[in-house]
Amino acid sequence: MPGSYTLVMTAIGIAPVNTLVRVLQPLTAGSVVEVAGKFVDGTTGSYSYPLVVNSPLVAPYVAAPGVLVFAPDTAAAGKYTLSASLTGKTDQTVVLGTLAAAATITTNFAFP
Repeated sequence: MPGSYTLVMTAIGIAPVNTLVRVLQPLTAGSVVEVAGKFVDGTTGSYSYPLVVNSPLVAPYVAAPGVLVFAPDTAAAGKYTLSASLTGKTDQTVVLGTLAAAATITTNFAFP
């Protein structure tokens, strides 16, 4: 989109080594998109994700040779959930809520 720009915020935290932390974004249509996911640092357990706060662009399914027409999903802008998984433990999720540009949100995970 000409003249468009991306605003970014950062999610950071600490979790036990071997924890997989995923970033999920719920869309208005009911789907959930995995935006990012990786294991925490193997030594420190830290993680960091830059996240876009602008509206994601979505398009309804169209069979080929149809054309996808993308539009902003403004209700999903800046809304994310973190999901932490550690083998043998129950997954933990934290809803980050609506985030603003240049913000840093810290979420630490601990598994009993």
